[in-house]
Amino acid sequence: MLRTISSQIRPRLSRGILPLPPPTRNGIVSQPTPSGIGSAQYIPRYPNVEVITDSSDPRCDEIYRLRGRTMKNVPDRYVFGDQVRDMLDEAESTTHYAYRNPRTGLLVTAIRAVDGVKSQLEMEKFQWFNLSDEIKRDGVYEWCRLVADKSVRGTNTAPILYIDSVLHQRSIGNYNCVFMVDQKAEKLMQYYKRLTVCEEISNGPVPCDEFEVGRKSHVMWMPTGPPDTVARMKFDCTVRWPIYAAVKFMKSV
Repeated sequence: MLRTISSQIRPRLSRGILPLPPPTRNGIVSQPTPSGIGSAQYIPRYPNVEVITDSSDPRCDEIYRLRGRTMKNVPDRYVFGDQVRDMLDEAESTTHYAYRNPRTGLLVTAIRAVDGVKSQLEMEKFQWFNLSDEIKRDGVYEWCRLVADKSVRGTNTAPILYIDSVLHQRSIGNYNCVFMVDQKAEKLMQYYKRLTVCEEISNGPVPCDEFEVGRKSHVMWMPTGPPDTVARMKFDCTVRWPIYAAVKFMKSV
């Protein structure tokens, strides 16, 4: 992002802020999808998750400062004072998902999703990897820029953002998630391959050092499935519902 973030929020729901639902006793709520956002009637959500689709939203600055505190060895061209941001943060195709600590009021975890229907994905823009048309057919988005304050590492905030982002992307018709896993994260790769519907599509790690010198990562594909498909059933049974159960036993913020 190569411009100063406006302090004004555009009052357009279709490119603005999704209203936050009230909490429930089990930590999950159902809420009608706002008009113009998606086709699903309800989207389950967790309290304290914020969905930001407008790059002029001042909460983006909070996310960029969180990156500045947690991302290391970032090239100077992406560092703006205490913030880290890039041109895709400006794109209409980008949605930010953030978790706010209810006790401190601070954003403590965030992840970005880039809609491959509206623009190039990050991995395509920087020529790290090209996706097949088969994966793009049912809508695709890319997870990137997962950051978490050190105070919440090991808590359930990241899994909550993963699931909430999947449900939101489903509601707008994107049923394929792609993401990159650092080659050093061997245990995480084993988990994805053995216990989830994720598949590695890169045939080993590929160079992706635009934001971190020397970095190599595996490219993963996770089909979440259109309605009434086997792919959706598999995702829900092996990923969605197990995470719903797991977050209840993980440390909370």
